[in-house]
Amino acid sequence: MSQEITKDPFEFCDSPSLAPNDECNNNQINNKLNLLLTKIERIDKNVLKLNQLVDMLISKETIMEMALSSINADYIHTREIVHKTETSCLKLLNIIEERALSYERAIEDAAEQIQTITNKVINDIH
Repeated sequence: MSQEITKDPFEFCDSPSLAPNDECNNNQINNKLNLLLTKIERIDKNVLKLNQLVDMLISKETIMEMALSSINADYIHTREIVHKTETSCLKLLNIIEERALSYERAIEDAAEQIQTITNKVINDIH
């Protein structure tokens, strides 16, 4: 029994007692098997190429995610800077407006004083 198990199952193909028809069929089978093995090798090569391509795409995706994260961080930082700048500009505009109103009142007061003095001088002359 153990001899049957260890015996080559394809040994009968090389047997000289095979009929010419069987030998022809065996050659066709061998040719088809060789063709199949060639196709399997091509598939293996293509699978390897696909795996390499997937690895490259994963690497590029990682790089893009890192770049996007950096861009988002820059955007948040820029948004904070813009907000602080807007706040500072608003404070400056308020200060300018207050001073402009103060100068406007000072000019109005000076104009009233000039008018009063002018009227007094005119009245004193008459």
